Amino acid sequence: MRRSKQFNPLMLVLSIVLGAAAWFVCAALYGALVDTVSGPILMGLVFGVLALVMAVGVFLISSLSGTFEKNVITGGSTGSALGFLIVAVLLVGVLGALFQWLYSLRFRIASAQPTSYVFLIDNSGSMSENDPRQLRYDAIEEVLRGQDADFPYMVYGFADSVELMREMRPANRETGKLDGISSGGTAIRNVLSRVIDDYEAGRWDGGSVPKVVMLTDGLPTDFEFFSQLEPILRQYTRRGITISTVGLGDADVALMEGIAGSTGGVFVDVSDASMLAQAMASAAARHSSDDLVTTRHNSGSLGLLFGLLRVLFITVLGAAIGLIAGAAYGQTESMSIVLVSSIVKSLIGALLLEVCTSLLGLPDRVLWFILWVLIAALLCTKTAALKRGPERPRGPTRPKRRGGISNRDLTRF
Repeated sequence: MRRSKQFNPLMLVLSIVLGAAAWFVCAALYGALVDTVSGPILMGLVFGVLALVMAVGVFLISSLSGTFEKNVITGGSTGSALGFLIVAVLLVGVLGALFQWLYSLRFRIASAQPTSYVFLIDNSGSMSENDPRQLRYDAIEEVLRGQDADFPYMVYGFADSVELMREMRPANRETGKLDGISSGGTAIRNVLSRVIDDYEAGRWDGGSVPKVVMLTDGLPTDFEFFSQLEPILRQYTRRGITISTVGLGDADVALMEGIAGSTGGVFVDVSDASMLAQAMASAAARHSSDDLVTTRHNSGSLGLLFGLLRVLFITVLGAAIGLIAGAAYGQTESMSIVLVSSIVKSLIGALLLEVCTSLLGLPDRVLWFILWVLIAALLCTKTAALKRGPERPRGPTRPKRRGGISNRDLTRF
């Protein structure tokens, strides 16, 4: 019986569904553990989960549909295939952890201890309701607690306009209690532009690692799209200045996360003004940590190198997960297309993640989802038996010759 290779569109669709489902699991796992688990362990987990979902999902689909034939790695039985898949999933987890450890070795200015603080305090009209007792200014003292007496800091207040409320000077050189009048809009773009322009003009010097902490409670009133902030935020990145944000009440969470994430800072959300001191202290003390699936922050002169390394690491991991999916599929004739397509898809996904997040400022969660779907999409073939056509009618048989003489010749004698 002859067999032919046919593309398997059903497996492609179902594998994409598996990749999307794995992303939701990985994103939830990431959100729950990002602040408590080290980066290498976390990346090992998320890549391991994707590998596990693909191994189990593809194996079950292939087995139930009758497509699975054998262990394509060793030529063994179903049991040996399961053993290989278990070991391979664990190795992907270890490889993901190793690559993340190597990726996180790069020099990060954001990881150094701040040499000064620059506080950007929202004085818009909504603050009269969200912080009527002006606890936001008292919170500054909580942030400075534990620092040396001569630790420098400065304060900008912003509403419709920007006001320099305290020049950069040591903490022990006080000029009286700070307070603000809550009125007007929320000029976030204006204050960020003013601070970095003052820095580049030499109007303040915060040492080698100044850190900005911005507190706001509402939506910006001086711009509409995040792209309008990107040139300003790139100035901070070039200067190695991180911005951590604190959102009070109805603050634009996506915007606050974007500002912090693009500069290497962190975002802290707080629902009540009484929690401002703790929230601002947390935002000031912490810094973000880069990983293989989120936006790459300050890299200095090594930015291109580590961008290429991330693309390489993700491509290798994607190819390994493709090998696992191909082994779970269980057809030898399909392995070549599975492996080649896995390398290509993983490379495309890694390039999209790197370029669209680090250079274009697009949300990393969206690009991470696309990467997971591309890695999971299984391009494979299946073998099918060809039906034989109707047999041709046979004509009259010729009489067999014996020794070169036919039976008809013998009747002549």
